[in-house]
Amino acid sequence: MNNITENLRKELISNSDEKTRESGERFFKEDVKLYGIKTAVVTQIAKTFYKDIPDKNRKNVFELCETLFFSGIIEESFVACNWSYNVRRLKATGDRHQADTRDRKKR
Repeated sequence: MNNITENLRKELISNSDEKTRESGERFFKEDVKLYGIKTAVVTQIAKTFYKDIPDKNRKNVFELCETLFFSGIIEESFVACNWSYNVRRLKATGDRHQADTRDRKKR
């Protein structure tokens, strides 16, 4: 699993752009860490690397997401959000509720 995050980071770095990074730094008022990649490109990279995750259960995906979130780099957080959204309907072992709530009546 660690190999996935390492390869993901290499891919993100190889797609970084100094001009985009500078623009992102101007956009945020506080100090941020970012590679400088357009959101559409990050989304494509996230989709590509999601396919490489061998066991896509919630526990494994959330562990990868946690690693990416704790890096503090914005683009890695985008990937973590994308991956966690992908497994939102999977039922985790020990979950009490059904993961897919689309059939529930609206209140």
